[in-house]
Amino acid sequence: MTEELRSLLRDELSAERPPPLGDVVGSAVRDGRRIRRRRRFAAAGGGTAVAGVLAVAVALGGPYGTAPVPGPDAGVVVAVSPSQALDSRIPATPQAMLVLLRDLLPPGRTGDAAKAAHSDLQVQMSLDRGRGPAIIRISVAGYPSLPRAGKPTVTVESLPDNCTQAKVVRADWPGGMTVQADLATCRMTAGGSTPTPLALTDEEAKAVVSDPRWGDGMDPALVRAGEQDFPHLATFG
Repeated sequence: MTEELRSLLRDELSAERPPPLGDVVGSAVRDGRRIRRRRRFAAAGGGTAVAGVLAVAVALGGPYGTAPVPGPDAGVVVAVSPSQALDSRIPATPQAMLVLLRDLLPPGRTGDAAKAAHSDLQVQMSLDRGRGPAIIRISVAGYPSLPRAGKPTVTVESLPDNCTQAKVVRADWPGGMTVQADLATCRMTAGGSTPTPLALTDEEAKAVVSDPRWGDGMDPALVRAGEQDFPHLATFG
């Protein structure tokens, strides 16, 4: 190639417009700024999301939502399930049993309150419904402290040859407790025995022995009432 030809080529190239590098650079700069802004927003959003998760975890007491165990000074009221609740009953007394028996009897005049000489869980009381006083004896036996669920099985038995137990009405509870009512058809006196009517019908006696308040533990109110109403008791048996 001659020097003249080289000169012509240089002149031709010099006459061409340069490529728009300024726009390409500016566009690249702007794109870079947008990318950096998106990255900053993403980082901030991720931090906020993590903070939110941590806040929820703290509110729930742990990463799995387990409630925190309150300290001794936390002032938190803990709900107690029924199975954990303490029984408010206190040891039964003959006096408390007599109060309950009196409350369960139909209207009439009561008397002859006494307890068995050999047991604090057997008592007696007479009921006069206009035909003379008749004796009722109530006893609690078995395993009265065990929890009672459901309803008792009630049986009625007649013993015509035994006037002090002419009729026996018994409630057998699923937990093992037995409440028994002995209904007499006589009153024992110094001169022998005097015939009397039964104090209760079968249905009335069933209602008495099926009351869930019987047991070797009774409501404190019944025990207090017994101390007031029957401060001194005679014994039988």
